Amino acid sequence: MYKPEIIGYFICKLDKGEEVNPSNIFVAINEIADSRGNITCYTPIGQHGALSRNYLTECQRITKEEYIKISKGIYTPEEYL
Repeated sequence: MYKPEIIGYFICKLDKGEEVNPSNIFVAINEIADSRGNITCYTPIGQHGALSRNYLTECQRITKEEYIKISKGIYTPEEYL
């Protein structure tokens, strides 16, 4: 089974008063997503996407257990957990 290198689990940079929910958490995956060198990310709501590695410094790191709790049972591929 393919097992990608997980950088970590994160909460996106939130606006003041914005609540944490499944649409603003993601898994950062250490694989190139596009020709600009962005990395792959996976969110329970939006699925796969690309983001700048620099963006991670603006986000809050969370544990895998916190990610699972916040995602409220919405599907995340097993290889990302």
